[in-house]
Amino acid sequence: MKFAKVALKDTLNISGIYSVHYFEFSKTYTFPGESHDFWEMVYVDKGRIIATAGERDMVLQSGEVIFHKPDEWHNIRADGAVAPNVMVVSFDCRSPAMAALISRKQKISSSQREVLGELLSEAQLAFSSPLGDPYDSTLVRRKNSATGCEQLVKVHLLRFLLSLLRESASPAATDRKRGSLPLLDAIIEYMEQNLHQKLTLTTLAQEFHVSQSHIKRLFAQYRSRGAMQIFADMKVSRAKQLLRESDRNVTEIAESLGYDSIYYFCNQFKKHTGMSPLEYRRSVIATGDIAKNLY
Repeated sequence: MKFAKVALKDTLNISGIYSVHYFEFSKTYTFPGESHDFWEMVYVDKGRIIATAGERDMVLQSGEVIFHKPDEWHNIRADGAVAPNVMVVSFDCRSPAMAALISRKQKISSSQREVLGELLSEAQLAFSSPLGDPYDSTLVRRKNSATGCEQLVKVHLLRFLLSLLRESASPAATDRKRGSLPLLDAIIEYMEQNLHQKLTLTTLAQEFHVSQSHIKRLFAQYRSRGAMQIFADMKVSRAKQLLRESDRNVTEIAESLGYDSIYYFCNQFKKHTGMSPLEYRRSVIATGDIAKNLY
């Protein structure tokens, strides 16, 4: 039997990447704007921002993404009330299919968010440049980086873009797909709404009338970490947001998130961030001062 090779078609072709950033902005952060000859993706992971594309302003809420086409003037700013977490990826792509994503905000699914998380993880393995520095415009390759990490950055970006393009072509199918994991989404939403509580697997099992083992299997299959690990990450993420957007002291923030001990809270915060809560707050203030001086 003779086999014939099929040359696979590329809907998108990414020839290079300029930046991968994950920012934790203060509630007063403002970027003055820029334009360049490559694509830029802006995704709001937490909070909200005001994004400008050309002459059009739009509010991007948590879970929404927008793409700026090459040579389009754009900027972002916080709204003065909420301290946002924002992911920005800049890349070169000359494929006509990208036209479907131009300057149109889009809500992404939990599975697409996981793909962006994988992209960030591989970018950290591939590049030594700090992903949280808004004034760092050059990616520096790590010496002795993990095998294939740069290619995986490209693969995850393509996965994300192609999933958005498929959704834009078939929105009805997308709606059905997004409803395929209602229990997992409900548990995650419940945890986000109860960050002030001391939740356990027992609590979650009782709330959703399922066994603890079922919750463990669900998170093992569709998330890279367990439910309680994710809940701990959520608490620290919320603490960081409160440190950026409020004047509450560390003790007040710890109490609002259900921590019995300020020492335990500070230890957990440093374990996740590498900084104490006060060091983190000072770093955010310093970043804002740099922005004022630059512009």
